[in-house]
Order: sequence, then C-alpha cells, then structure tokens
Amino acid sequence: MPDAVKKLFRRGFKVALSVPESWAGLMSQAVEASQANIDEDAVAKQLGVSPKEARWAIGALGLVAAAIAERNDAPEAVVKVLVSAGVLDAEDEAQALELASVAASHREQLASEFERVRLGFQVLPSFRFVSTTTDIRVGFKGDEVSNTVPVAIILIRTDAESQEIWFQANEAQLAHLVSTLERSLRRLREAESWSSKLPTRER
Repeated sequence: MPDAVKKLFRRGFKVALSVPESWAGLMSQAVEASQANIDEDAVAKQLGVSPKEARWAIGALGLVAAAIAERNDAPEAVVKVLVSAGVLDAEDEAQALELASVAASHREQLASEFERVRLGFQVLPSFRFVSTTTDIRVGFKGDEVSNTVPVAIILIRTDAESQEIWFQANEAQLAHLVSTLERSLRRLREAESWSSKLPTRER
C-alpha cells in the first residue's frame, strides 16, 4: 500500500476514533460503503470534518468491521495488524482496541449486514456513482443567438467494467426521473420494513 494511502487511513482512524458514541452506526455505514457509495456530505456533517476525511474515516471503520465480521479475528489481532501495516498510529492503539471490541460485540449483526449487502448486489451490475452537471444549449439563426435551453448532463456508473451510461434530460424529463426514483425509494423502504418483520427462517 502506498505511503500516501496509509497516511489517509491513519487520518481516517483519528477522525473515527474521535466519536466513540457513533462507532456502531458508522460501522454499519462502512459495511454499506463496501459495495456502494454513501452520502459523504452527511457523514462529514455528522463528524464535523471534510467529505474527504469522512470517506477515509468510513474506510478505516470498514477495515475493522470486515476483519471482525468476515475474518472472525480477535480485536487485539486486528489492531496489531493495523499498526504493523502502517494504517494506524501506535499512539491510537488503545482507543482502536476499544473500537475493535465494540465491533466484536456487534459481530453477528455486522456479518449479517455484510451478507445482506452482498445479496443485494448479486446478478446484475449495481449502481456505484452518479455525476451531474448543467449545460446551456444555444441555438443560432445565421450568426445570431436565437434561443437557449438548459439541460442536465448525467453520468451513471456501475460496478461492472465498461457498464456506464451518459444521457441528457430537460427539466420535465429530470422531474419525471426524480419522481420515479422517489417512488422507488418509498417502496424499497416499505419492503425493508416488511421484510424486517419476517422470522429469520422465512427470509
């Protein structure tokens, strides 16, 4: 791992370790981030740091969550490996052990969350990233501007190689897209609420 990346992880751990009251919730977000983008701005606001620092804090917590839940490592072993790998400062070792112990106390929950995330991303390419910008199209008659219209330029990327889509949309099309996605989100939340009430054997 490049030294620059190790430095970012060390900074991420310092940020994460500064909010012990949020460890459990942030580790759940780290599990989600293992397969999909999360709202870095929201996490940054919660932690009082920049979005970049929030990203590395979630990444650092993800290392701990994966080692505890996926590898079933002991908290002491996890911290020792992190320090020896250069992604955790030795001075933070004691507090990192507390973090790893919290993760261990939620081992079954984290393992279940990893399993559910993987299950949700099976079979088809899955959403990873969206980027948008606004463009102004200018029409001409001869050499003079005759009309203008704003359009949204949208890029959607997936986790599959070369599986991305670029498209443009006018205001009405974008409003329809947003409305459709909001309806889909409501249905997903309702389905999540319904499925969470099922006995484990029926899921």
